[in-house]
Amino acid sequence: MDKDNHPMNTFARHKKSGHPNWIYEKRGKKYIHIGITHDSDDGKNIPLEKNPEPGNDSQAYIKPNPEESRKENFKETYSGWKFADEDKPKVKKVQKKPIIKTGKEKKERNDLNVHILNRQLLQRAI
Repeated sequence: MDKDNHPMNTFARHKKSGHPNWIYEKRGKKYIHIGITHDSDDGKNIPLEKNPEPGNDSQAYIKPNPEESRKENFKETYSGWKFADEDKPKVKKVQKKPIIKTGKEKKERNDLNVHILNRQLLQRAI
C-alpha cells in the first residue's frame, strides 16, 4: 500500500444515507466501508449478535457488501463503537466480497456499461 492507502478502524455517519458505517480502509480520497442499519431489508442484510453502538440493545445489521465512497461523504465519527467478538467473522466475510462503488463512480461505470451494451447491439444489427 502506498502512503494514501492504509487500514482504518473508524465508525462514521454517511451524509446521504444518515446511517453509521464502519470504515476499514482508505484508498486515496476514498473510503472502503460497511453500512450498519436497523433494517433487515427482507433478509438481505446480515444480523449482528450485538449492536456496535454502546448502550444500544436494538437489533443491528450490516450490509451484505462493502462499498467505496468519497471521503467527503462522511460526517462525524462515533467513539466507543466496536464489533462484538462473535460478529467479527461476519464482518470479515463481508470484507472479502466485491466492493460496490457508490455515487459518481457508480454513474460512470453504468454509463460505460450502457455504451458497451449499445455497441454490442449495433454490431449484432450490422
